[in-house]
Amino acid sequence: MNSVFSSLISIGAYMERFHTVGNAADRMPIGYTPTWYEKSWLSIFEERNETLMYGFVIFIFHVSVYFLSYSVQFTFESIPALQKYKIQQNMHVSDKEWWTGVRRFLENMFLIRLPTIMLFFPAVELLNFDISVPFPPLYVILLQTLFFMVADDFWHYWTHRLLHVDYLYRKIHVIHHEYSAPFGLIGDYSHPIKSTSLALTAISGAVMYSWLASSTGLFKEAHVIPIVLWIGVKTFVSLEVHTGYDFPWLLNNLIPIWAGADYHDYHHMAYGNNFASMFRHMDFILGTDNGYHKFKKLKKMNQEKVLKERKDQKVKKDG
Repeated sequence: MNSVFSSLISIGAYMERFHTVGNAADRMPIGYTPTWYEKSWLSIFEERNETLMYGFVIFIFHVSVYFLSYSVQFTFESIPALQKYKIQQNMHVSDKEWWTGVRRFLENMFLIRLPTIMLFFPAVELLNFDISVPFPPLYVILLQTLFFMVADDFWHYWTHRLLHVDYLYRKIHVIHHEYSAPFGLIGDYSHPIKSTSLALTAISGAVMYSWLASSTGLFKEAHVIPIVLWIGVKTFVSLEVHTGYDFPWLLNNLIPIWAGADYHDYHHMAYGNNFASMFRHMDFILGTDNGYHKFKKLKKMNQEKVLKERKDQKVKKDG
């Protein structure tokens, strides 16, 4: 990380990174025999433009995770028995709204996401992330991924909260809130400025991790494999929180601190609460989830009242 500022000064040195051709020998220690997985990974970039190949690999991975996840959700939505898990029962997405969401999603994907992702490899080189083999042990991959999740959650919270300042909300974020009852594809239905800012915050964890590594010398910089894994996690979470369904197998029903669809659905419904991306702790600490908890308490009381009235009617009828 000590070379970051000097690299920024030299525009020519930065531009050269767009022309790097992959060479497996440069990515491993002398005499090291890579595993099958490592050979397969290195072969993708061998004698090819690394900027383009990293960009295409990550973009295809990102799109695949999104559409695979959405296809599962779309299937669940068509099953009548699962409609009881729909969060806002009285709200339905029209065909026009759905196609508008698809159009905006594709625009953002190809006009914002793809160009941004094409900057990935030059940024990796610039920030001295680790792209070598051997790959880190599994526990390091998982620890780095968790670190990226927590860091991104912090920056996402403040970026998201800033976008709810009146001027920025009206000029930028209001597009994402056109849907008060979200569905999967609107995770990427947003203003280009918001899409770009979230793409930048996505690598904040890797930047912080690598800075700590170079400052302390206790561990190596962030590795590209957990970074790619993290991109998959963030893509899945973006879709998960916008499903509009609170299925019992979702993570928020298994991990109490996880935000999830029900939590974020309230944000679309009430606007001023629940800014978190993945974890609830920032909202809890700063009190930006109070409205949500009051709403859930009132909803539970109303449900109990309805159940009691039905029970009393049944007793009266049987009597």
